[in-house]
Amino acid sequence: MTEQRNERGATRAKKHSPALRPPNVAAAGRQADALALRVKGLTFRQIGDALGCDGSTAFRAVRDALAATLAECAELAEHLRELENQRLDEMQAALWEKALAGVFPAADRVLRIMERRAKLNGLDAPQKIAPTDPTGENPYTKMTDDELRALAAQILEADHD
Repeated sequence: MTEQRNERGATRAKKHSPALRPPNVAAAGRQADALALRVKGLTFRQIGDALGCDGSTAFRAVRDALAATLAECAELAEHLRELENQRLDEMQAALWEKALAGVFPAADRVLRIMERRAKLNGLDAPQKIAPTDPTGENPYTKMTDDELRALAAQILEADHD
């Protein structure tokens, strides 16, 4: 710990931030150790024995390490999404005037950039892939195999027309 002065000039010990308090640092180290042992295939009881705790504490350490890893991955993914959006913005800005002037390759490229941005940011509505009618019912579950084959043949034939 370091010292800091208050408004009256008196010195006092500076407290650790919550993330850097010794118990939290130790817990993070134990979580990393527990996760490494779990990756090696040890049971929670074996991990607990190795770390000097019981199996339920070892389980919580592994769970918390995994949660921290997922949170870190989500943060990295968001950073990457922001970076990709910046790149798309720069590319679109470089082509924008030509696209507005009617230069087809530039307009086409701008549309592709816009499609990529929409996909990256989840702006497009999800495509329906379930075979249901507008009410949500699935009419195909009541059809026989022969009826389904005949319908599939009709659809394939219609695609070739």
